[in-house]
Amino acid sequence: MIKKLRRKFVVAAMLAVVIVLGVIMITINVLNHRSMVADADEILNVLQENGGEFPIGPGRKDSDMPEPPGNTPLEPNGEDQDDMFDDDLDDLDDDPFEDLSRLSWYSEETAYESRYFVVTVDENGNFLEINLQRIAAIDSDSAREYASKVIKSGSSSGFSGNYRYSVSETDDGSSRIIFLDCSRSISSFRSFLYISILVSLIGLAGIFVLVLVFSGRIVRPVEESYEKQRRFITDAGHELRTPLTIIDADVSVAEMELEGAQDNEFLQDIKAQTKRLSTLTDELIYLSKMEEGSSPLTMMEFPVSELAEECAESYTSRAVIDNKDFAVDIQPMVSFTGDQRSILQLINLLLDNAFKYSPAGGKVSFSLKHEDQKLLLRVENDSAPIPQDDIAHLFDRFYRADKSRNSSTGGHGIGLSVAHAIVDSHKGKITASSRDGNSLRMDVVLPDNKIRS
Repeated sequence: MIKKLRRKFVVAAMLAVVIVLGVIMITINVLNHRSMVADADEILNVLQENGGEFPIGPGRKDSDMPEPPGNTPLEPNGEDQDDMFDDDLDDLDDDPFEDLSRLSWYSEETAYESRYFVVTVDENGNFLEINLQRIAAIDSDSAREYASKVIKSGSSSGFSGNYRYSVSETDDGSSRIIFLDCSRSISSFRSFLYISILVSLIGLAGIFVLVLVFSGRIVRPVEESYEKQRRFITDAGHELRTPLTIIDADVSVAEMELEGAQDNEFLQDIKAQTKRLSTLTDELIYLSKMEEGSSPLTMMEFPVSELAEECAESYTSRAVIDNKDFAVDIQPMVSFTGDQRSILQLINLLLDNAFKYSPAGGKVSFSLKHEDQKLLLRVENDSAPIPQDDIAHLFDRFYRADKSRNSSTGGHGIGLSVAHAIVDSHKGKITASSRDGNSLRMDVVLPDNKIRS
């Protein structure tokens, strides 16, 4: 139990850290990506507003810059690129650089740092101009290929490879497509992303080690308290066995020696309550040993179908006496590897619980089968209305779903806790549910790679 508590604490703590750290990392990288895109779009807007060139200073245009060495781009009709935008320059403002004062990031060096190329196409998709003056990594064929992809996409902006593009319509009805080289920005973004992931993983590993170390100290008081409680139950149970045995023996002697003692209601009540206390003591000790792990299970293969049939048969007469409909569906010839004594006790506990808390004339059903290397047990019974919130607590010690479940039924409120411990010791799972609020269903799943049928 303590190990499970510690494991749940570690999982909950790490899950919280992962969620918080993941949100922070995603937020930072999304903002970083948006900032990169925004900067690229601002540069493209400047280029679009100035006819595909940078204003690099008062009265100066991008075309006044010297060409990069080895770059001799040609315009599709064979004209030199230097004269490409001569007609457009006459239409620009005398001093367009003054309009860029609102952009804090812009400087005269921006024009020299940015690599881009411009493709102009007409309404029919024919290439009119290709300006490769400010880039050396792209030739005319590559420029046409990039432009063709943008035209087919129909998007006015976006990414094509490492290039951020922007499409705008010129005065003569043609489309100007400007591609900005963002390889450095994308490389920086990816480097930051990979570094942030690496740092986050290292941080998670460090936090996991710290949580694992400190979780032991955090649950230590609970562990000590639980150990004292378990030891008290075990010791008290063993101490109670002796006086209970003596009381039961004294009542038996009194019945033999006193005339009419067998009909004495007080002696019979003492005998019944002594038996009830003895059963409760045995269940508490058994539960304590199961949770402690000091009661080793004898794992062996046995015919679980036969065991279930024998157990169900013993409740057939009880169903007749209590006027209850008892349906049994057991898959024949199923063998299971587990502790036979514990499985028998599990079936008895579930059936006993179903018969105790089902009303007269009610239905009780029991089924056993195997699917996908798993043994499936199901016990279902009619019952008084059970609130949905109470179902989750049915496996708690001494828990009763309603006030009508009192000692007159013969139960102690601990049987389902023992059943849960047995299932848990077999690495299985037990769940309680209600289809309509007036019935109770217990489902048990026990894994076993050696199930045979």
